[in-house]
Amino acid sequence: MIVLDSTGEQGFSLIELLIALSIMGIIITAVMSLMLQGHLTWTQDCKEIELQENLQIAMDKISREARTCTELVFKDQEMGFQPQQDSEYLRFREGYRVASYYVDNENELTREFSGVGLPVSSYIKELKLEYFNQHGSKIPAGAPASDVALVKIVLTAGMKGTKDISLVTTVAVRTFGN
Repeated sequence: MIVLDSTGEQGFSLIELLIALSIMGIIITAVMSLMLQGHLTWTQDCKEIELQENLQIAMDKISREARTCTELVFKDQEMGFQPQQDSEYLRFREGYRVASYYVDNENELTREFSGVGLPVSSYIKELKLEYFNQHGSKIPAGAPASDVALVKIVLTAGMKGTKDISLVTTVAVRTFGN
């Protein structure tokens, strides 16, 4: 309502201004709340995409090398398969050198070759390996690496504020029958 005062000037009353400011404050608060929720969702989605990409890169690299290695090896070749130490490290021979994959203390999948460890992928929390013979049975402790026909690789990735994601594949190794 426009009011004429004694000087003939027009204007809004104080109550009208307060109501208009209150309505505008409510609208701005609602819009900002929606924008904040959208930003949080976008940030969460970006983290999940980064995790998935890192996990896929790691799995592609490790499975490709396991599939094409010249020989699979265990940490202690004389003792054969030892579940405690050989379930978290994948070792294989490339020519005359041994390469290995493991998850380091900084949650990075690391590829070590000739004594030099280089990160392959970040946010990897766990590498678990299971070894199977040509009949599909798990190999027993003490079995030689030449008994391994299949390696089941499980990689788990995660970062703060996201659910852990696991990726599983089974690789046939060429060392079967050696």
